[in-house]
Amino acid sequence: MSFFEPIASRVRGWHTAYRQHAWASRLTNKYVLVGLTFGVYMLFFDAFNVFERANLGRALRQAQSDKAYYEQEIESTRDRLDELLLDERTAEKFAREEYLMKRPDEDVFVILEGEE
Repeated sequence: MSFFEPIASRVRGWHTAYRQHAWASRLTNKYVLVGLTFGVYMLFFDAFNVFERANLGRALRQAQSDKAYYEQEIESTRDRLDELLLDERTAEKFAREEYLMKRPDEDVFVILEGEE
């Protein structure tokens, strides 16, 4: 009887006890164990885990929405700028309304509605 024989018989007994269940024998496969460990690590502990990827996806959709909004705003601002540069009356109206500019001989009265 060698030194390792009692240990080997215990391991064989443990292995055959769990072999009764098909799932247990599959889980003791070293490749399955390594694959499961890797999967759990990638899902929860990696820098780009499931939760981080969900947050990044949400941030990407928000950024795309913001991009579309700002592209629309840029286009409307360019149209407004072209209108102001081409038409002198529109530029004068804009200056008077937005910046309260006036001619030297005029007085400007600002009437605010709804305030007492």
